[in-house]
Amino acid sequence: MLKKFNMLDCKSIETPMEQNVKDLNEGDERSFVDITLFRSLIGSLIWLTITRPDISFSVHKLSQAMQNPTIYHWKMAKRVLRYISSTFDYGLLLYKSKGLSIVGYSDSDFANNRADQKSTSAYVIYLGGNFILYHSHLVKLSIRHSLQQQRNCFGSRGC
Repeated sequence: MLKKFNMLDCKSIETPMEQNVKDLNEGDERSFVDITLFRSLIGSLIWLTITRPDISFSVHKLSQAMQNPTIYHWKMAKRVLRYISSTFDYGLLLYKSKGLSIVGYSDSDFANNRADQKSTSAYVIYLGGNFILYHSHLVKLSIRHSLQQQRNCFGSRGC
């Protein structure tokens, strides 16, 4: 991917996105000329998020500009490539497994935040021993309801 987008010898960077960026429409508003190139890069980055969840947020934000990318979006996408070049050894390893068993785990902190009485709930799913899905969210529920949700999480309804 780095070769395809001429970023093999790029300067490394420690984060995939600048800190405190709230809106990717703040920068240079001139339209990026080669929309196909931008879409190709974003598509490649989306594919890479399968094994590189550390870039998911940045790629998600950039993918929102697929219809009308600007010069600023292109620079931010290249920043993600610079981050990838400096963190080449990061990522999830996927192993070949004999079976395709699905295993899931869930947990909650049961309204640990005293200020707003919200619980943090999370679950993780493995397929054949390989991590495939993680989700975490805040929930304002009673403890009894949280236990029911946690117990039923992998039932027919899913969570």
